[in-house]
Amino acid sequence: MPPAQSQAVSSSSSSSQQLALGAGLLVVAVWGANFTVQKALFEVLPPGAFLFARYLLMPLCAALLLMHANGRRWLRLPRGTQRDRGVGQLGGGEALAGGEPRDHAGN
Repeated sequence: MPPAQSQAVSSSSSSSQQLALGAGLLVVAVWGANFTVQKALFEVLPPGAFLFARYLLMPLCAALLLMHANGRRWLRLPRGTQRDRGVGQLGGGEALAGGEPRDHAGN
């Protein structure tokens, strides 16, 4: 490998390692601050209200992250029949899928 190409590869590798280190440190800082924030909120809110807010906030954050990853579009899943999606094929849930009971071999 020519020296200029080798230097470019190591520079790219170094910057990606620095980015990964920065992201890891950010996760550690947020995780550590989370305990302090929770303790402060538990003094103000009862645990039930805190959990309600937390479980309301998590799907919202997940939806925003998915929309950000997909270019601000909400992707639609292809629609098939329930049997096509595998609903009711495990655990005797055939009645939910609207089919007749089958054994594990599909007979």
